[in-house]
Amino acid sequence: MTDSKRTAQGRACFALLLLGALLACRKSEIKGSLTLDGAEFDVKECRVGQLMLGAQATEPAQRFVLLDDGGGRQLHFGDENRKQLSVYYVAAQGQRPVLIGSDCGTLSMQGDPAQSPDSVRGALEVSCKAGGHTLSGKVDYAHCKAWNMLKPGGR
Repeated sequence: MTDSKRTAQGRACFALLLLGALLACRKSEIKGSLTLDGAEFDVKECRVGQLMLGAQATEPAQRFVLLDDGGGRQLHFGDENRKQLSVYYVAAQGQRPVLIGSDCGTLSMQGDPAQSPDSVRGALEVSCKAGGHTLSGKVDYAHCKAWNMLKPGGR
């Protein structure tokens, strides 16, 4: 192999690594707003996931979206069988989620969180009041990371 071919291959590998790094660092895209207890909940990151029941399942039994404000507060959204939306609030990292609404909104999701969370996009619309908290608003989300539900904080 000539030096020019090695140089070209090296540049191609570097370009692919750079592209992969840029895609991995892409930030979540959030449009719209949510108001929690009278103040805006400023979303810095989103995570998505789904629960499949059984080896033969073709549709998820539940889909999940986590919205994080970057300061430890999180909103967890889950829809069971694409019907009833449940919303939980985590006030600080390490605290237990508090139910702030059930059947109080809608979640739409296009894409497969298990195969390609970055390509998933959708919308949330909520109007919830329970557990001493009130949440309302609508957001569109895209370019989320995977939600690892087995780890605290979903990371």
